[in-house]
Amino acid sequence: MIVISLGGSLLFGDNSDFNLKYLKDLSATLLKAHAKEGTAVIVGGGRTASKYVTAGREFGASEFECDTLAIRVTRMNSRIVALSLGETAVYCQNLQEAEDAMKRGKLPVLGGLLEGITTDAVSMLLAEKVGANVVANLSAIDYLYSGDPKTDKTAKKLEKVTHEELTQLAVGGDKRMARTNFPFDLVACRLAQRSNVELRFVDGKNLREVQSALEGKTFKGTVVKD
Repeated sequence: MIVISLGGSLLFGDNSDFNLKYLKDLSATLLKAHAKEGTAVIVGGGRTASKYVTAGREFGASEFECDTLAIRVTRMNSRIVALSLGETAVYCQNLQEAEDAMKRGKLPVLGGLLEGITTDAVSMLLAEKVGANVVANLSAIDYLYSGDPKTDKTAKKLEKVTHEELTQLAVGGDKRMARTNFPFDLVACRLAQRSNVELRFVDGKNLREVQSALEGKTFKGTVVKD
């Protein structure tokens, strides 16, 4: 069983419209993995969520309210992903629904669940609940880096790291605020560490590498395990 944390930004093109071709191609990849391994997908909010959070803050929304806005976007995104996957998929609103769907051989698709908890953490909670030993993180980055490569010229590409090393990366970027950018949030890192769940970070746009990562083959990306 593999739980997939799907970055919401992957779903949209540069014009902010849904990238329908990508969604169709991604769905084929996910369905193939589901047939072999059994999968579940948790979908993030992406740039759309960021726009709502930015507007909310402009008008005085609390961080809790900003989280609520972002969660609603993740749920809309996850509904679209579930539709793209056809009859195999089931849109779920909580972890128990997801587990029940998996027992029926279905592919559950979820968005965010609770304010203050990211979709990364939801992915980890589901992995713990159903006993999955791998969580694949699909996002717009190819590898984890020792720093932000956009601002830090000394940032190094990380191909293999331990759970504790990943946690230290998250400590520097996780401010517990809606739409904060960091590789994998601190709560999710600690959950992965306590249950010794292997994490695979891969560029979600490169579906050949995504397929390799989901099949446990060598792929271009970062593996986190002890």
